[in-house]
Amino acid sequence: MDISFLRAFITTAHRLNFTEAAKQLFIAQSVLSRQISVLEKELGVQLFIRSNRTVRLTPAGLVLLQEVEPLMDKLNDVFAKSRTANTGFQKVLRLGCFGVEYSILPVIIKKFSALYPNIRLDFRIFPIAEMENALKHDEFDIGFTGFFGNEFNSNFMHLVVSRHRVGFLLPPNHPYTDRQCLNIADMKQESFILIDKNRYPQASEWFYKHCEKADFIPKVACKSATFDTMLWQVKAGLGVAIIGGDPVLLRMIRPGIHFIFMSGKDAYGNIAIIWNKNNPHPAIPLFIKEIDAVKLPSPSNLLPVS
Repeated sequence: MDISFLRAFITTAHRLNFTEAAKQLFIAQSVLSRQISVLEKELGVQLFIRSNRTVRLTPAGLVLLQEVEPLMDKLNDVFAKSRTANTGFQKVLRLGCFGVEYSILPVIIKKFSALYPNIRLDFRIFPIAEMENALKHDEFDIGFTGFFGNEFNSNFMHLVVSRHRVGFLLPPNHPYTDRQCLNIADMKQESFILIDKNRYPQASEWFYKHCEKADFIPKVACKSATFDTMLWQVKAGLGVAIIGGDPVLLRMIRPGIHFIFMSGKDAYGNIAIIWNKNNPHPAIPLFIKEIDAVKLPSPSNLLPVS
């Protein structure tokens, strides 16, 4: 059975006018009539009742329309996916995010969507601690992850896409609010508010390593699951916190909270993308190319390293 005959039948069933249906299909009316006749012979049933003034579906024609139309929609979708796979424009690129990619994501979304309007970006939120495991299980195509310091270890391909100096969040009336920068050793007597280790294990390890180098064991006042709860706790005077100095993130800080840069050669917060080199999705290299071309702020311009 020729699929084009089924398409001709569906069009005619909707129009209930052979002349108009033939025009819509860009074929002669005689060709359309012949296609319907061949289809009726193959099925062994009459599909239309035609008079001088009207065309209507027979009960058999109505059943065929109800059953075959969803199948044709599915076939059209399959054909479209096959065509786009060869051209490198699959419909969806899945991005795994951890929720604070404020500077880099809006820029790349705008640029990528303008260049590739046929690719829809689908965003999925994961804790940083689960990011690599989620990629391993194919829950997204490209993931954003964060790390503190200068070294990043991953089981996947990766690219650092954003880098900012780390700093301390100080509560209102803290004696160090007029300082340009602080060393971790300056904070020996402070109580700290930390991101939950289970959500961001690398940041926790980085922090305790610096405290150990400064020869003190930090006092931990409380732990936070999100950036917002951390801000509330700092504002309440429960302790000080450490975050990456993303300019967009800093603009979200509540009035009264102070951000002071941390000194040190590896006092940086970074965002990297990770992806599986064995993933054949043709949009992955396109996204990587565009995000790699985005101009990043130079951390050396923010604060002299001491």
